[in-house]
Amino acid sequence: MSDLTADPEKLRNRADDVDEHAQNIGEVAGASEIDASASALPSESLSDEAVAASDAFTAGKKASVRRLEELASGLRGTAQDFEDTDQQVSASLADLAYGGDSLL
Repeated sequence: MSDLTADPEKLRNRADDVDEHAQNIGEVAGASEIDASASALPSESLSDEAVAASDAFTAGKKASVRRLEELASGLRGTAQDFEDTDQQVSASLADLAYGGDSLL
């Protein structure tokens, strides 16, 4: 059976990468261009469709950014959990090595 290992710093670096992707998605243009072109369309129904597409595009961007932010937060939390667990195990092993019985 192999030990489960993780490098907390790598998890934090990955979280930073995910944050960068979220920021890039948030900065993607598109909705304002759709809105601006909607008024130039020859019919009201086409204009309404363009506005609906713009709304869907904006909602999708926001949902993607939110999910990526949640992922980054989860990665950081996992990194902290690994560090906390490692410290607890090290403290317990040290206690056992020096005759303590804190695990009993």
